[in-house]
Amino acid sequence: MNGTEPDRRPLLVVLSFLGRRGETGIHQHVDLVMEAATDWGVEARFASPWSVSRWRRRAVTTVGALLGRLHPELGSVWTRIGFEAILALHVVGLLVRHRGRTVVLYAQEPSATAAALAARRLRPSARVVSTAHYNESEAAELVERGRARPGGLHARLLDRRERLMVRGSDLVVFPSRFSLETVTGRWGADVDAPCEVIPHPVEAAVPDPDAPTGDLISIGTLEPRKNQGFLLEVLAAGRRRGHRWTLTLVGDGPDRAALEGRTAVLGLTDVVRFPGRVADAARWLPSHRLYVHAARTESFGIVLAESLAAGVPVLAPARGAIPEVFSDGVEGRVWDLTDPDGAAETVAAVLGDPAMYARMQEAARSRHRRDLTPERILPRWRQAVLGSGHAGE
Repeated sequence: MNGTEPDRRPLLVVLSFLGRRGETGIHQHVDLVMEAATDWGVEARFASPWSVSRWRRRAVTTVGALLGRLHPELGSVWTRIGFEAILALHVVGLLVRHRGRTVVLYAQEPSATAAALAARRLRPSARVVSTAHYNESEAAELVERGRARPGGLHARLLDRRERLMVRGSDLVVFPSRFSLETVTGRWGADVDAPCEVIPHPVEAAVPDPDAPTGDLISIGTLEPRKNQGFLLEVLAAGRRRGHRWTLTLVGDGPDRAALEGRTAVLGLTDVVRFPGRVADAARWLPSHRLYVHAARTESFGIVLAESLAAGVPVLAPARGAIPEVFSDGVEGRVWDLTDPDGAAETVAAVLGDPAMYARMQEAARSRHRRDLTPERILPRWRQAVLGSGHAGE
């Protein structure tokens, strides 16, 4: 654009309560979407409470801390509402500066949706699109992590934000049918927004030549929902049967100390690695033989798709959206999280049959190419979120 010609490109504003950089699935999604938007001739901007002036955040968090001494949840609610206001004001500024342009506000969390809808009162023509990255509900996840009380102020606020999302958005994008059915089933007749299922696309990662080699690998936050303790029990069951499989547990989190302790109790310290967080951890997948997953639920499971792209067969439970990502007996095997002995037999069966293993490897790559590449999915996202007339065509 020259200095005299106004910028008429569509503007995509990605709103999130997270910072711009990180290793979560949300960060992966935002990176991919913003890069694709730029390729389409759409200006993409990221907006977060963490991308505005520090004094506003400090004012909110200081009051929140004082209120938290009186009532912990009241402090959390104040901080969340305050951050919503900070984000809304930031977006209002963008809308004022970019009058005359098509604007899409793409919210990554229900609270970000609340901020987008508040800002849109200034520009009713702005389009608000929301996405649901959580597994069952944002409130349930915070309760599980001990950051909210069941039925408490914070949990009720999050539920109200989710209801606002499915009522006020112009579109809600879900990564799986499971996620769609869970959220819309909870709100029933309150769901006014159009909804669409668009899986998360993934690129095939370039293998890391320095990655450790091994039999089994699992990637994710070490937390109760991810249930990595089950994987240790599978390893122990395999050892009782004469198998000495190795396991690489990539990630960090609140369960790490307990998992390391359980590894020692089971006598597995010689075969289990805890490398902590690894940047671009998908690059470690090709140096392992199987991807193993024990999460109690998933709204999608980006790492499962990354495993398919790497040609690494998957062993995982039939929980949440996991059956939408791979098929039992084709790209991997389903196992029962209540039966580590049976799971160990499944590992032995897959690794002990070279012909079946090779078929699963090829089927995994084929499933990724057919269903989960950016080339397959991003055009659907572009049409749904931006519309064919809003993508710089």
